[in-house]
Amino acid sequence: MNVGDDASEREMAIAQKLSAVDGIHTLVGFTHPDYPSNPYYSIVFIDGKSYLADDSYFDFNGDEDSQELIKILGPYQLPAFQFDAMANRRIS
Repeated sequence: MNVGDDASEREMAIAQKLSAVDGIHTLVGFTHPDYPSNPYYSIVFIDGKSYLADDSYFDFNGDEDSQELIKILGPYQLPAFQFDAMANRRIS
């Protein structure tokens, strides 16, 4: 398995942990399995819980005229990913 294959899962795991342990709201880019061509989905973690979000109105480049809005669409259940001490994904 290529190391890059698990990168998005690692991102999700780190973001979820920061959210749960440190109370940091985190945002991670996400490809929705039902709408893979839509680039405007993200996962937001709040208190360790995952939510599907629409970031189509958020300007990641910092344009002053943007609406700077991320719309939370609702709770979204992610699969549980586990990693070993070397950050390789464990396959159950």
